[in-house]
Amino acid sequence: MSTVRASEIPVDARNAIGKLYAAWIRLGKKPSEFEELLDEAGYSISRPSLNRWRTAIESGHLAVNVPQNPGPIRILDDKKEHMVVGHVIKKNEEGDQVTIFSTNQFIKNNFGTSLSPTSIRRLFAGNRISLHLGREKQVLPKKYLAEEYRRWVVLMRKMGVLRVHKSKIGSMDFTYTNHRTARRRSYSCLGG
Repeated sequence: MSTVRASEIPVDARNAIGKLYAAWIRLGKKPSEFEELLDEAGYSISRPSLNRWRTAIESGHLAVNVPQNPGPIRILDDKKEHMVVGHVIKKNEEGDQVTIFSTNQFIKNNFGTSLSPTSIRRLFAGNRISLHLGREKQVLPKKYLAEEYRRWVVLMRKMGVLRVHKSKIGSMDFTYTNHRTARRRSYSCLGG
């Protein structure tokens, strides 16, 4: 005798089995005995499927199967995903930081929905966008640089390096290097 799986059973037969299982449970009989009865008749139906069918029948619905591995429901179609990728590229070109939060704000503002951080990471990974560590460009105010220059000149005079009167100096190059590099994490396209 061949075994019939739950996915191969037509809807009307599922409804009948769901009704019988509901009656079986109401009579106080053991679910395992019903499963044995089905197994003996050549039906291979799991207890979660039986419970789903029974619940559906008791609530006035049809006993239908849940598709195998349905996966997450896609909120953004290909066109919207393409727009999100374009947003990331544009922000990268402008030198702006791209984060999960800023991307979700873009999605909320443009599509009226939001995604979980995990969904955004999946969207990024599927479109070859990854998290990169970069240097932040630091622009120092001119007043600050002028003050640093003045301090340096005073120090060089005290040390005896600048023994020439200031009226005899034509020009002096001064480069200020900040050894603390500001770093930031931002999403950008791989290889780009």
